[in-house]
Formats: sequence, C-alpha cells, structure tokens
Amino acid sequence: NSAFTSITGYMPEDVMGQNPNILQSGRHDKTFYKQLWHAIQSKGSWTGEIYNRRKDGELYLQNLTIKVLHDAIGDTENHIAMFTDITHERQYNQQLKYLSEHDVLTGLPNRILLQQEFEFSLATAKRNGKMLGLLYLDLNNFKPVNDQFGHLYGDELLQVLAGRMQSCIRETDMVARIGGDEFIVLVSDVEN
Repeated sequence: NSAFTSITGYMPEDVMGQNPNILQSGRHDKTFYKQLWHAIQSKGSWTGEIYNRRKDGELYLQNLTIKVLHDAIGDTENHIAMFTDITHERQYNQQLKYLSEHDVLTGLPNRILLQQEFEFSLATAKRNGKMLGLLYLDLNNFKPVNDQFGHLYGDELLQVLAGRMQSCIRETDMVARIGGDEFIVLVSDVEN
C-alpha cells in the first residue's frame, strides 16, 4: 500500500512476490529470527521492534506485528505484517534521555548520571573488595571571569576545562559538572 511505499521506498512492483527478507537490515542474527518465527508458529503472532532497511539502504526501526492467517480448515494460508516506523520517535527519546543526563554547556554527565554511575561503581567496588574515589573541584575566582569578560568567555572557559579534565581521566572514570563552576570526578578501582 502507499504507507509501505512511503516508509520503505519500494514500489508495489518491486516487492510483489518477493520474500520480506529483502528488507533485512543485517542488524539481527539468526537467533533473533529463529525466536521470531518460533513465536509466530507457536502463538500465531509476534510483536516487537526490528531494524529494517529502506530501498535506498537507510536503516529504520519498526514496531512490527506479524500474524498468521488461517484458511477455513485451520491451515496457515498466509502471514500479514503491520508496522510503524518509530525511528524518529526512538531518536527523540534518546535525545531527551541524553539531555536529562548531561550538562548542556559542557556535554559532561550531570548530577543524575553521576548518581547512577556512583551507585553502580559503589556496588562494584564492594563486590570486588576495591575502593573508589570522589574528587570535588570548585574553580576559584571564576565569577570575575564572567563579570570582567562576559558569560560567553566564561562558558568557553568551562568547556575548555571540561575537555581537559575529560582527557586526564581513564575510560572507566567519570567527570561530571554538578553546578556553575563545580565538578566531580568519580574514580573507580582505586588501589589506595
């Protein structure tokens, strides 16, 4: 139908008589499809999210339902698939999640993400008999930078400092901005 053509880019003559696997993205393994078809055969339907590929090669995320159509004597006659393109919705939700967990100015994690990571790191440290560290950094005399040079330069200074701090830590550690000129570094797996 026209919705299928609009979402996938395939015209009816491109897909009539074709196997639906022409849409496969390559992002799902054989186990995924085996479970999908097992659900269809045992329950008569499957609903879930799946990545597929448009005619132009672009990946998109579908919310897909596949149902079995039976004939008058109960044999499988066909399968029908109904789907919605949820790519933009998922990207929007991921963007909202990112914005809720990161400082807009520096891109560093904020208090929310720091708290989550701290709880995870603390549990891991206890389980492994290790220690962790919290370093609190407060920039001295930062207010005069904003007062004398303006907030634009103050913001740029915070961005540069955030980048420098980020470059000084291990991949397993975290720098978070928790306030105007306040940062916390969470250091995991500390020996002493």
